[in-house]
Amino acid sequence: MTATPTIPPEKLDTIANFPPTAGALADVNQAFHKVYEQLAAELQAELGHDRPVIIAIEENLKLFADGTERSETYIPDDYHRLKAVCHHAFGVQLMLSSNGEGPLNDLTARRGEEVRTLIDRAVEHLQEQQLPKEGRESSRAILQLSREVITQALQSTTVQPAAVEEFARQVGPHLANNIYVATQKDLDHIHEIVSAWRQSLGETKWAKVYVVLCEGHQMRAGQATKQYFQRLLHDKDGTGGSMEDRVIYAEGCKEISAAFDLLSRHIIDQGSGRIFFGDRHRLQVDVLADAAREYLCQLLPDD
Repeated sequence: MTATPTIPPEKLDTIANFPPTAGALADVNQAFHKVYEQLAAELQAELGHDRPVIIAIEENLKLFADGTERSETYIPDDYHRLKAVCHHAFGVQLMLSSNGEGPLNDLTARRGEEVRTLIDRAVEHLQEQQLPKEGRESSRAILQLSREVITQALQSTTVQPAAVEEFARQVGPHLANNIYVATQKDLDHIHEIVSAWRQSLGETKWAKVYVVLCEGHQMRAGQATKQYFQRLLHDKDGTGGSMEDRVIYAEGCKEISAAFDLLSRHIIDQGSGRIFFGDRHRLQVDVLADAAREYLCQLLPDD
């Protein structure tokens, strides 16, 4: 028989310091948190067994199911190569714009010479870079247009904002093409991995799967991997806990244990929200939200 998971000591210490810290209400409050943490610990122990979980973390997709872990790198090399070319164009624009209008300063001139040399080398060896053919010509155009705007600035020893803006307008469609091709390659690779996992799990277990997307930065609207899993699992499109069911975005999450912890609380809160309010998302909205919205109309009435 598997031992019942216990609340980690550090969480018990945290609970003891929640206000109010003394009196009968403190005891009641701490009792609630202990029940909640115990339930979260027990639920975490179930995740990755009968309830499959896919976690995207540090460019890896990990499937936890039946007590085992499978891992695949899900961002392909094609994506990174095309992204590098796009980054280059942004770098050229930032380098020239940061100089400001007028005479080229020494730092920008030195960087311009260095970047132009790098561009020449990249164009010369572009065929060897194994870029997808759909993005090869747009990548060449980005590099050549970058070289032209840098050369113009170096020869005139000035930065003209109009020239930088014209460069951005010309390079924009090529950037858009690279972004599309990179996205296609990325999603195709994810779909190949996930489809194989789905087949191996079978539809009964697949119907229970959760996905946690771990990222170090704030959620970007329309994040591609989240879009993929939302469409695959028929989740609502949106950002934030109130718009998440089986696909959860974990901002600032760097560890698998933290992803499981977040997911367990997500499941618990949805269950309680449904029972208390008839809305499983209610506890994934700030519990003060409705009252605040109503009272702020009195506190800060419209002029």
